[in-house]
Amino acid sequence: MAIIELVGPANGLHPQPFIISYAIKNMQPIKINTIPSPQIDPAADWAVFSHTETERQVNHIVYAAQRDFLSTPRTFVVLKLDESEDTSVNLYRFDKEDYLAQTDFDDRNLSSGFYRLENTDSDKLLLMVLQQEVIEIECAFFKVVNTIYHCPDAKSALLEVLKEG
Repeated sequence: MAIIELVGPANGLHPQPFIISYAIKNMQPIKINTIPSPQIDPAADWAVFSHTETERQVNHIVYAAQRDFLSTPRTFVVLKLDESEDTSVNLYRFDKEDYLAQTDFDDRNLSSGFYRLENTDSDKLLLMVLQQEVIEIECAFFKVVNTIYHCPDAKSALLEVLKEG
C-alpha cells in the first residue's frame, strides 16, 4: 500500500497543534549545506511518499529547491529517508514562528534550509525550515537521491520519481 500526501500551503492543510517532539533546549541548529535549500516562495509545495515493502518502509520527501534566478527551471529535490531497527521515520509539522519561539536557539531567524542540532546523541533529527513552517524529520539515514527539472509542482515531480522506479 502506498500513501501520497501533498502538504504545504497549496493544498489548504494547516500545521499541527504546536508541540515540540524533542526536548531541544540547550541545542543550536547547524545548517547542512549538502542538501539544497527549499524554495522560499510561500506557495512552494512539497510532497511525502511512504510505502511499506517487505517489512521495510520507504520514505521520500520531494520539495522545490531554491532558485538563484526566476529564469532557472523549477527544480525539485528528492530526499530519501531511511529507518533502522531502533529508529522509524516520523515527520512533525509546526508553525515556524511558534516553533522558534519555544527554542533556545541563538538565531531565531533561520533561513530556508535543512539543519541538524548540535549536542544531540545522533544525527537522527533534521529540521526542514520553510518560509512559514518547520518540519521535524526523525530518521536513521537521509540522502538526496534525485533532482527533477521542469515539473509544475511537487506532486508531478514525485510521480516522475515513482515512474522511474
